[in-house]
Amino acid sequence: MAVFAGSAQTCQAQMLSPDRFAVGVSVGSDGVGGDLQYSLNRFVVLRGRGTWLDFNYAGNAGDLHYKGKFDLSQGGGFLDLHPFANPFTVSVGAVAGARRVDLGAVYRTSLTISHIPVPPAQLGTVGGEATLSSPAPFVGVGFDNTFTTRSHIGFKLIAGVAFSHAPDVSLAPTSGLVTQVPSLVAPDIAQAEHDIRQDGRVFQYYPQVSAGMTYRF
Repeated sequence: MAVFAGSAQTCQAQMLSPDRFAVGVSVGSDGVGGDLQYSLNRFVVLRGRGTWLDFNYAGNAGDLHYKGKFDLSQGGGFLDLHPFANPFTVSVGAVAGARRVDLGAVYRTSLTISHIPVPPAQLGTVGGEATLSSPAPFVGVGFDNTFTTRSHIGFKLIAGVAFSHAPDVSLAPTSGLVTQVPSLVAPDIAQAEHDIRQDGRVFQYYPQVSAGMTYRF
C-alpha cells in the first residue's frame, strides 16, 4: 500500500509541477502581446493571449477621401500541439475583440445641390465604421521551446492566419450640408462603402506573425 501511495503522491506532484505554467511577451503583426501558457503534457499546451494594436490609414473611395483608425485590441485562446514533443508547434484557436476601423470621410470634389456647386469644405463630413469577424478562427505553425528547454527562459516564433468575413462597412452623414440632403449623397455613400469593403478584403486572411520570450515557473 505504501508503494501505491508513494506512486500516487509522485504522480500528483508531477501533475501539479510549477513547470507547467509560463508567461510571455511578444511583438508582431497583431501588435504587442502577452501570453499565459499551461502545459497539459509533452504534446499539448493551452495558451491564452491578449494583444493591442492601433494605427491610422487613409484612402479614396469614390468622391470621398476617408481616414480610418484601426483598433485590433483582442484576446484569444489557443491549443498548441507539439506532435514530436519538441519546439515545433501547430497552433489552432480563435481571436475576439474590437477588430474595428473607425472611419471619417470628406468630399474631394464639389457637389451640385439645387443647381448650385458646393465646395468640399462646405459639404460636411461622413462617418462610420468597418468591422471584422469576432471571433475569428486562427491556424498557425511555429517554434516554442518554453516547455522543452532546461532553462526557465524560452523563445517562440509563431506565424499564422486569422480568418474573417469581408468587413461590414456602415457610413452616414455626420455634419454639414450632407446631413440636410441625405438622399442626394446616398449614392456616394453606397459607392464609398463598396470601395472600402473591397480595400478591406486584405484583412479577411490577416497574417499574424509574432516573436517573443517566455518565462516558465
